[in-house]
Amino acid sequence: MLAKPEAEQIELWIKEMRKGYIKLVALMVLNEEAMSGYDIMKRVEEATLGFWRLTSGGIYPVLKELERKGYIKL
Repeated sequence: MLAKPEAEQIELWIKEMRKGYIKLVALMVLNEEAMSGYDIMKRVEEATLGFWRLTSGGIYPVLKELERKGYIKL
């Protein structure tokens, strides 16, 4: 069994990994065409046959971060 601090570190790492995947997917989708966060969520859900369902709490902070870093314009 992992010690609590180790388990927390692993959970944080997993959360950051997911965020990284969302960034990559958002950039890939937006490279094809401009669309809203909602449309990105729907595109990903359709492309994965419902396996991966992004949430607004997942996509919008990522889009704001990508905009802040200059990768996209909202």
